[in-house]
Amino acid sequence: GGLHRDCALEADARASARDAALVYHKLHQLHTMGKYTGGHLAAANLALSALNLAECAGDAVSVATLAEIYVAAALRVKTSLPRALHFLTRFFLSSARQACLAQSGSVPLAMQWLCHPVGHRFFVDGDWAVCSTPRESLYSLAGNPVDPLARVTQLFREHLLERALNCVVQPSPSPGSADGDREFSDALGYLQLLNSCSDAAGAPACSFSISSSMATATGTDPVAKWWASLTAVVTHWLRRDEEAAERLYPVVEHLPRALQESERPLPRAALHSFKAARAVLGRGKAESGPASLAICEKASGYLQDSLATTPAGSSIDKAMQLFLCDLLLVARTSLWRRQQPPAPTQASQGPGPGAQASALELRGFQRDLSGLRRLAQSFRPAMRRVFLHEATARLMAGASP
Repeated sequence: GGLHRDCALEADARASARDAALVYHKLHQLHTMGKYTGGHLAAANLALSALNLAECAGDAVSVATLAEIYVAAALRVKTSLPRALHFLTRFFLSSARQACLAQSGSVPLAMQWLCHPVGHRFFVDGDWAVCSTPRESLYSLAGNPVDPLARVTQLFREHLLERALNCVVQPSPSPGSADGDREFSDALGYLQLLNSCSDAAGAPACSFSISSSMATATGTDPVAKWWASLTAVVTHWLRRDEEAAERLYPVVEHLPRALQESERPLPRAALHSFKAARAVLGRGKAESGPASLAICEKASGYLQDSLATTPAGSSIDKAMQLFLCDLLLVARTSLWRRQQPPAPTQASQGPGPGAQASALELRGFQRDLSGLRRLAQSFRPAMRRVFLHEATARLMAGASP
């Protein structure tokens, strides 16, 4: 009797602690997302109360829920405490990881990026903030609207895409150099991690039960996966790995619905730039010269519209525009070179100053080059590409580079 009654009371106490921890945790999440009033002190109280009660509940709390509460505490440290105390984020993240590995041997999908060195560094040292208003993004979906970790994960996915873009568009000594290969390998590494994060980023179905956000079924982020696939295709082209690029063609050919419905021209500029480059750079059946030029012109129109309407200070937009400007100019250059008549005495040197482009080719190239110059005025990494393509423009006009 007595022992059984004590065990029953202990089980009831743990269940009560679990339920209270979940209530405090959900209130903390709502506070972080701006749905619940109170200052930083109230938020810290909610986070620590949820954590203490969850630890008291013992095995009555699931591993996923306990890990999520630890991560929420780390997020609260990052949000509310002075920078000198941000080392506590490492403690809470480590506690979340250890709790998962000790009981289940694996980390929940939605948390795995926090265990990666790049993700851990972004969370602990990154300059980011969770906004209370819904964040509209061209590069990823937001996920669960009341889960602050989902918002941070969205920021991390865009961080990975921007890092990959910077690896591809930053200058390297020469296309086949060791530095260039390392940059492309780094880009593919970031894109692989981005795909992994996107696979665990879908918005869970709405539920009125109080439980872990990470315990609900996750989906994918098709928008982030599309941008990652586009960037990976171009990276594979630059590495001359046609087979790897072709495996991603079916993904890039189909623009996700969210991007189809966007009023901004950048997604359509990206899609048509891919089609233009594939027609010239891909190893499949080549389009005719006029057909390839028409695809380039369509992509150029969308890209010029994007350059004219980009919000000021959007670094990822500028990196993507540089990426697309460079891709389109490379495609135009390859198209021009492909149509030159063979010159036996200069076969290994490419077209010389006399191999002049048509007026239509030159006009399109100059229009895209002008867009690149305009971008370089506010985005300095574009300047090196401007010098390179200006030399090509002089060759196309029949002058000396």
